[in-house]
Amino acid sequence: MKKKLLFLMPLVLVGLFFSQSKTGLSSQKLGKNLEYGVLKLKEEKAQLHYLRFSLEDYQLRAILAKDYGSLSLSSQEMAQKTQALAVINANFFDENRKAMGLIIDQKKIKNPLHPSSWWASFLVAGKKALIQLKPNPQQLKKQDFAVQAGPRLVIAGQVPKLKSHVSAKSAIGIDDTGKIVIVATQGQMDIRDFARYLSLSKKSGGLGLKHALNLDGGSSTQLYINSGDFNFEIPSFIKVPVGIGVFSRK
Repeated sequence: MKKKLLFLMPLVLVGLFFSQSKTGLSSQKLGKNLEYGVLKLKEEKAQLHYLRFSLEDYQLRAILAKDYGSLSLSSQEMAQKTQALAVINANFFDENRKAMGLIIDQKKIKNPLHPSSWWASFLVAGKKALIQLKPNPQQLKKQDFAVQAGPRLVIAGQVPKLKSHVSAKSAIGIDDTGKIVIVATQGQMDIRDFARYLSLSKKSGGLGLKHALNLDGGSSTQLYINSGDFNFEIPSFIKVPVGIGVFSRK
């Protein structure tokens, strides 16, 4: 289902400082172990906007629209209802706005594992995250958080073979220090190029992810960040049944 997206440029208020690399990667510190950045790609018609954070200071929550009396909500609405620092779209969903695939929130399984062979799960137990193709039932009992989507974009620093597909993209990943990165594109790009920029080191013009999972992109792609005096949004006309929320542990 093809729908037009409305993109907003980030609102950066006075007093915030950006550092910029020679590769077009600009970043700024929003708080302790909390970094916003944008990767501007001259050869692409898209920009990659991301939030990088540590599980030592922040936690992930699955935000379900049905818990707030709605079939679906925007990322901004989810953040406003839960006081999340950031929200990005998550699982795929059907024509009835029912989320598809595994969802775990605060150790409770909210939605069952989907049998699709190319979907994978982003799992968090305590303060450690991993991406796994087929977690077993016993393993799921130990997870604090999980969402399921696909395909995997980066596996142990390498980009797997991917089928070309151009659309707006969103993903969640883990860098080489164990920090979590959520990322969405402002504009469309091929999934293979998206994965490549996720895997490249910062020095090489990428985000430096060792593992990354594709989220439900296309017209579902949306990202909302509201931290202190900083506010940024990639909105969508499409509201979604589930989002990934970033919350401070304090």
